Amino acid sequence: MRETLIYSAWIAVPIVLSPLVVRCLRPLFGLFLREGTELFTDINLERALSLRIGHFLAIINVLIFVVAWSSAVGSAWIEWPPLIGGLLAAGGVLLALGITIWSVRNRVGIVGQEMVLVGLVTFAGGNLPLIVVVPLVLAFVPRG
Repeated sequence: MRETLIYSAWIAVPIVLSPLVVRCLRPLFGLFLREGTELFTDINLERALSLRIGHFLAIINVLIFVVAWSSAVGSAWIEWPPLIGGLLAAGGVLLALGITIWSVRNRVGIVGQEMVLVGLVTFAGGNLPLIVVVPLVLAFVPRG
C-alpha cells in the first residue's frame, strides 16, 4: 500500500505542477524561437508571434513530458526492466523534438536545414530548465 502511494505521488506531482511549468517555459520557447530564427535566417519574427508559438510549444512539450514521465515511473512500479522506462522517456523526447521542428516549419514558414537548426535551438532552449532539473529529480525516484 505504501509503495502504491509513493508511485502515485511521483506520477501526480508533475500533473499538478504542469500549468506552472507551462507558464514558466512559454517565454523561453518564444525567446529561443525568435533568436534562432534571427540567427539562422533573414526572418525577423515579431515578439507577439513568437510568444504565441512558444505558448503552444510549451503546452505540447510539458504534456509529452508528463506522459513520458508517468509511463517511465509506471513501468518501474509494475517492475518492467529499466530499459523499457528509458525507451518510453526517449520516445517522448524525440516526439517533442519532432513536433517542435514541425511547428517551426508550419507556423514560421522555414524549410530545409534552417528549419532543423531553429527547431533544435528552440527545443533545447525552451526545455533548458527541464534538462537541468530532471536528472536531479531522478536521483530520488524509488528503486524496486
